[in-house]
Amino acid sequence: MHDFSSIKLNQSLRLKHKRSIELRHIVFTDNLTLVIFLYPINPFHVVWSIISIISFLLNNENLYAILLLFVTILPLIISMRLALIIAVPVWLFAIVLSIKRGLSKVRLVSYACLIALVVLVIRSGVCDFMQFALWLLSNHWAAPLYIVALVNVLTINICAKLLEKARFELEFIPLLYFMEFLILASILLIAGKEYWANKVAEIAYYNLVLGVIICLVRLSEEEKKQRE
Repeated sequence: MHDFSSIKLNQSLRLKHKRSIELRHIVFTDNLTLVIFLYPINPFHVVWSIISIISFLLNNENLYAILLLFVTILPLIISMRLALIIAVPVWLFAIVLSIKRGLSKVRLVSYACLIALVVLVIRSGVCDFMQFALWLLSNHWAAPLYIVALVNVLTINICAKLLEKARFELEFIPLLYFMEFLILASILLIAGKEYWANKVAEIAYYNLVLGVIICLVRLSEEEKKQRE
């Protein structure tokens, strides 16, 4: 009886260890995606990378730290387009491994959308923060999309790190930004800045759309769980 209990305990510990490894790889993929997503505001992408690298080193996950460092320094030493060409295959390899470890379809789609948006921004000629600022003023149709993605992704990831295991509703973040940007647009309109008011209002409505999409995904997931 004692031997049987020991076997069950060992199996349980092995399963927990395996699950921990799977979760840590998905965390690595999450951080890798975010660092690449922040390429257009180079060199500020280094800030998030340093935080993530320190976290991996503290957990003795040196390989993850080295890979993240490699992807981080690429745009600092070579052209942005070449850096992206090298970084994307690393990201794809991490995605493939994450899928095998249980990466959800929703997260996979969100990762793909972020990388596709980065490719679009960099193809527009952005290679650092100064050019990124000029690109925002160029009336490019993708500019408000990137701003919406940037503020929401950073907020969600910062909340996840600060709150850790605490629960927070993701859909509230873009909806909160929707209200804030809409208030800002109203203030600009009152101040006679109609052009900038329209730009800010556009960002506000994109946040609303994002919040609604997240709500629909949440409802779909809950319905699926109830059926099971």
